[in-house]
Amino acid sequence: MSILSLDFALLIFFSAALYLFLPPRRRWMFLLCLSALILAAINWKAFGIAAVQTTAAYVMGLWLSKSRSLLLFWFCVLAQLSVLLTFKLMGMSKVDLSFESARWLVPLGLSFYTFQILAYFIEVRWGRIPAERNFGKFSTYILFFANKVAGPIERPGLLRALDSIPTPSSENVLKSAFLIWMGLFQKFVIADHLADFVRPVFARPEAYAGLPVTISVLLSKYQIFCDFSGISLIAVGLGGLFGLQLTHNFNRPFAATTLREFWTRWHISLQSWIRDYVFFPLLSTPIGRRGVFFALVISFLVFALWHDFLWTFAVYGLVQAVLVKTEPLRFLRRFPTIVLIVLNYSILICLPSVLFRVDSLSQAFDIWRNMGFSTLNMKFFASLGSSAMALAVFIVLNEVWQWLESRKDVYAYLAKQPWVLKMAVCAVLLVILVLFSKFDPESVFIYSRF
Repeated sequence: MSILSLDFALLIFFSAALYLFLPPRRRWMFLLCLSALILAAINWKAFGIAAVQTTAAYVMGLWLSKSRSLLLFWFCVLAQLSVLLTFKLMGMSKVDLSFESARWLVPLGLSFYTFQILAYFIEVRWGRIPAERNFGKFSTYILFFANKVAGPIERPGLLRALDSIPTPSSENVLKSAFLIWMGLFQKFVIADHLADFVRPVFARPEAYAGLPVTISVLLSKYQIFCDFSGISLIAVGLGGLFGLQLTHNFNRPFAATTLREFWTRWHISLQSWIRDYVFFPLLSTPIGRRGVFFALVISFLVFALWHDFLWTFAVYGLVQAVLVKTEPLRFLRRFPTIVLIVLNYSILICLPSVLFRVDSLSQAFDIWRNMGFSTLNMKFFASLGSSAMALAVFIVLNEVWQWLESRKDVYAYLAKQPWVLKMAVCAVLLVILVLFSKFDPESVFIYSRF
């Protein structure tokens, strides 16, 4: 089963309808059964591994609530990390649903739910929350299907939300539907079309030079954003259909005028996790007392290696730590905001992000070296020119929509309009998806590989 299939859509539709008739205090049972069904249908062997991890985490949480032993705490943390580290060290961190590959054993959302477990351990250790004694609720917190493809990484506060899940109002249901539509729009109308401009250059950087490489580098980060933001919005929308509020993972990241601000707007659930559980605790250790920079380096290395154990990711983390600490644009603060946004995006965000998309450092250097403004290789882009204008319009609309949403809850506003207007809007949105989506059977969400 795929989360982008008709079977999945029908299952969610009928499940959400049935869900409304269940008592609020028992709805977690339904979500647990539904999550187990979906995850097992996607990959039953990998789901078995996730179920074993969840059971072990439940028992470990009870141990931690009864003991203040630091040794026990680190044993529990390392035991849970061992599954993630094993797959990554063996080069099997990418999810693969084909039976021919050993990667078929990788649980969906392994990196995401492992960090959820670690957050739970830390909160129990710090005494901020009691250990969850209801195994079913704990399993629902870890295995909830909506955020398994690419997060967001939910905090243990979600456990309390499971105690009594309110009935979603008609406005919240429609708002959730709009969020799902926006996720599909960002993924299939923008990200997958941008891939046509990005993928060929990054696959064979030696074959291109000049303006095509520059354009690909500048579009690459926006493609990742729409791809990742798309699946995150779908997850938030699915959670809303069942009365749960999941974390929004993005807040107009490319409107940032500094790199430090960018990191408060990008992958918010992971960045806040690292801030609260790595960076701030490090400041009170000998490492932190040697200077904030050392805590920054470790924090960004955790961020980078969370994605994969590759030199390119490690170097990317180090570069980000240096740039955040030095703030290269601090001397240009008198410039207009739009200038700072453009410089921040093109130089501080896009150029280092090449390391995120390549397989080796030499490949990254090839791309940087081949960047320029020569139009000799523009024949490749000329073949894509028919869709470039429509794609540019949709990118502008996407940015305008995010700007409006930052000023007002546009989804909630639409949900409160008369039904005739809401149905007309839904019809227009559906037409846009049908006419302009690039439904590639081989398309996968970039962050599902982590």
